[in-house]
Amino acid sequence: MQSGKAAATAAHFLGTGDRAAVLESWKEGVRMDARRPQQLRELTVEFPVPTDRNQAVVTLGQTVVAASVVVELVEPSPFGANLGFFDVNVRGPDAGASGAQRSPLLVEVRTAVDAILRGGGAVDTESLCVLPGRYVWSVSLTLTILSDAGNAVDAAAWAAVAALRHARRSDLTVTNDTVIAHTARERDPVPLAMHHVPITVSAAVLPDGFVIDPTTAEAGAAACCVTVGLTPSMQVCAVHKRSGAPCDYATIQAVLAVAKNVVCGVDEVMTAAMAADETKRKEAARARFEWARKRTGVSRKE
Repeated sequence: MQSGKAAATAAHFLGTGDRAAVLESWKEGVRMDARRPQQLRELTVEFPVPTDRNQAVVTLGQTVVAASVVVELVEPSPFGANLGFFDVNVRGPDAGASGAQRSPLLVEVRTAVDAILRGGGAVDTESLCVLPGRYVWSVSLTLTILSDAGNAVDAAAWAAVAALRHARRSDLTVTNDTVIAHTARERDPVPLAMHHVPITVSAAVLPDGFVIDPTTAEAGAAACCVTVGLTPSMQVCAVHKRSGAPCDYATIQAVLAVAKNVVCGVDEVMTAAMAADETKRKEAARARFEWARKRTGVSRKE
């Protein structure tokens, strides 16, 4: 749950007049940016680095979050011989400034994403074990909030899921107590194991309804904010209340009902982006192969 300090910080940047304008627009059944109550801002998912598929960038309106995944084979902790490691780190544009890591926004995003991925069981640290007591996978997820115009939690969660789904690790050969990690030249890297794919939807709750994908102004004017997580098969995997007043069961059920339609759309965008990137990578590999083949042919003629 978001701390009172975080909620107060959001409200601090929203003036009384702005808050009143947001509330008045809600009473009229419209939003300040002309969206419908159940409408997302424009969403894009990209994998921007041709040589590294473990990175993703999500743009949600003017909110932009980048995700990077690093996977390493390491020794397990002596207190969990059969458990791998999964860490979430969140940075902002001013991450180098004093105290930036403790900003309420970064703390809230990290808490929410960790609760959805680890707490919701999407990433199971036991499944990251290779040889109990000898080798486990360490998965480090770094989220960088490049721009925040509201709903950084969903943008960060979607970027995290996109990066984890698209990431690859080294293929292994395990013989007795020996583990060999193969390079990409020896064997194709393999996907990370995820128990399920959580897609989040956040809502700003009002006295007489709610709006999804809230902007910073809408979140500051709302009674509270809540984030729900569903799989593409519509199984509820997380409910995370973030700030403000209590939220009753009927409201959460209503948010879940709306979220089902949103989740399908987000999953389609993410899946299409992954497929398009996979196609580009195959075409690039084919072009490199053809270039190498022709180059070899030229050198042989000489």
